[in-house]
Amino acid sequence: MLRRIIALLALLALVFAAAAAGADSVSRIHYVFLDWSGEYTGQADSNGIPFGFGVFVSETPLNGEKWHYLGNWEDGLPEGEGAVYFENGNMKKGTFHKGEMAEGLNYTVIGLSAVPVTVEQPTPGTDPMYIGNKNSMRFHLPTCRSVQQMKEKNRVEFFSREEAIEQHYIPCGDCNP
Repeated sequence: MLRRIIALLALLALVFAAAAAGADSVSRIHYVFLDWSGEYTGQADSNGIPFGFGVFVSETPLNGEKWHYLGNWEDGLPEGEGAVYFENGNMKKGTFHKGEMAEGLNYTVIGLSAVPVTVEQPTPGTDPMYIGNKNSMRFHLPTCRSVQQMKEKNRVEFFSREEAIEQHYIPCGDCNP
């Protein structure tokens, strides 16, 4: 039921955005950004790159959980106001920068209500407690051998175990963070 409501709201928002921009600027394409692959529907520039308002639908590689981003795009990446909706009802809403959530709230579904959880930004100069891999959706201790083998572009820093789990990462089986 919640999924249908979210999908309907996304569709309505897209229709209004398309009407405001003109139907010729709306695209539906298979699109890849950062390490995510999925379907993009929304405004695009003359080269077919997402720019403006749009919806991106994908799934998490490890568990196949479907999610979608609804919001603003710039140069092919989520930029500005937007939200990520997960199949289990959880949601992230806030400001995105270069494809990542810069500030905002995570909403975790508990029973029938969503509880907002503040996304705290790390203090500059502090070292992360955990390192996540965008491809495997696993998080590790910084000393784990998997971290040394990980490509820099796939690294995500977490400053708490809870933050990694809220982002749908699962603990590494080797270092057991």
